[in-house]
Amino acid sequence: MNYIFLLINICLILFPFLLAFDKVNLDYNTIKTTVLPSFAVALLFAGVSIFLTDFAVFKFNAPYTLGINIRKVPVEQLLFNFSLVFASLNLYRYLNSKFPNNEGQKYSLAISNALIGICVAFLFFAHTKSYPTIVFGILILLLLFVEYFNRLRFMYRFYRGFVASLVLFYIAYGILCNIPIVAYERRETVALEFANIPLENHFCLMAMLLLGTYLLERFNYKPATK
Repeated sequence: MNYIFLLINICLILFPFLLAFDKVNLDYNTIKTTVLPSFAVALLFAGVSIFLTDFAVFKFNAPYTLGINIRKVPVEQLLFNFSLVFASLNLYRYLNSKFPNNEGQKYSLAISNALIGICVAFLFFAHTKSYPTIVFGILILLLLFVEYFNRLRFMYRFYRGFVASLVLFYIAYGILCNIPIVAYERRETVALEFANIPLENHFCLMAMLLLGTYLLERFNYKPATK
């Protein structure tokens, strides 16, 4: 029973290698390029996980973990930050290769501006609650930076990858939140849930993937030569 959380992580890490059976659109060399940005995101959000656990926003069900904790956070949660981003970034690369058309980019700024508005609304109405304040605070900063201070244009592909990654998200969090392996203090959330998954988790995934996608694109950016 205490291996369930670990098994979820292992399945997420193995997922890109299943995609790699379609070698035309994803190969092992491509998979390697997602390790560093995934690790960077996991490192940053490890701090977020520790902070929220210290303030009892997260609570973990010990019988479903290995019992190895860092500041009350199971090591599986820290690995989960990596494995979910790793799987999602490889799905993003796979979709980019299989469907290279980027004509939808012209709509991405409107979507981003709408999301910025949503972030502002949640920060205003839920500023007394820890989880939405942190999640929407991080997300709005990332959206503003990527759309208005960054020259790389990838947001249409990002939104496509994010929507596809929700399949992995709902499978993983569906197990985590319904056993439950992890529980949330409702007083520190906006108390809106989908299949027992807090609304904030969706936007936390978006923030993690946006940072990971930006780092991936930046690391692989090759300026045009004259």
